[in-house]
Formats: sequence, C-alpha cells, structure tokens
Amino acid sequence: MKNRINTLLYIEPSAISGVIVLFITFIITFLLQNNGLSMLETCLLPFITGFILFFTTLITNIVFTYKIKRNKKIDFELYRNKYKQVLIILFCSIIIYIFLDSILFLIDDSLCKDYAISLDSFAEAGELKEDEGFENLPFSIQNLFVTVIFGLLGSLCSLPLINQNH
Repeated sequence: MKNRINTLLYIEPSAISGVIVLFITFIITFLLQNNGLSMLETCLLPFITGFILFFTTLITNIVFTYKIKRNKKIDFELYRNKYKQVLIILFCSIIIYIFLDSILFLIDDSLCKDYAISLDSFAEAGELKEDEGFENLPFSIQNLFVTVIFGLLGSLCSLPLINQNH
C-alpha cells in the first residue's frame, strides 16, 4: 500500500504537467500554424514547449511537495531526497508528454510536417539538406533536446523554493 501511494505521488504531478504542456503547446502552435509559420515563429517554436515545461515543472514541484507535507500520512525516504523526487517527476512528465504527443501525431501530423518544411525552407540550397525522416517524427521528439534542457532548469529552480519552505 505504501509503495502504491508513493508511486501515485509521482504520477499525479507528472500527468498534470505532461497534459498541461501538451495542451498549451498545441494551442499556441496550431494558432501559429493557421497563420503560416514565419521564420521567427519557426525559430521560437522549440522554446515554447521548453518555457511551458519550465513553468509547469516549477509550479507542480512546489505545489505537490507542499501537498505531500500537508498530508503528513507519508513518511518515505524519497521525500527527503528532493533532487531525486523532482528528477523523477520531470522524467515522467516528459514521457507522458511524448506519449500524448505521439498519439496526436498519429491522428494529425500536419504540425510536424509544416515545422519540418519551414526549417527546410530556411536551409540554403545545397548547404543543408533536411532529413526526410524528420517530418515523420512527433513534434515532442523533434524538439526533445530543448524540452529536456528547460525541464531540467525548471526542476533545478524549484529546488531552492522547496528546500526553503520545508
């Protein structure tokens, strides 16, 4: 029973964070896609997901550690190791985001193709050839590096706030 409660403590903030990141990212990107992706929008598109993940990671880590402390029915070792806790939540959030994005990719892949075409149009002829397989990847995987970096920054920024108040 105790392990089940501990697992749920990580799944709940991860699921919330993953769904929020997916929802906000796709609202913004579909609005941009409807107007046609300009060069600036295409360049900033990977950072949109990163910033959203940064803020949701920051907020969910702070809110859910307060929730754990407030309930006081759980006294487990991982709670004391906040570094491990926020990294597990971040990893699970990214996995949930990629999973949900992959499902959406199977339904509608137009954003991924438009993004790849926009990137390809910026490449000068002959100098940079866009990989044909890039447009066949979900948006979350196309921008995974930036997303992970911003997620790590959000997790690390949440640590002093968590440690300060606990």
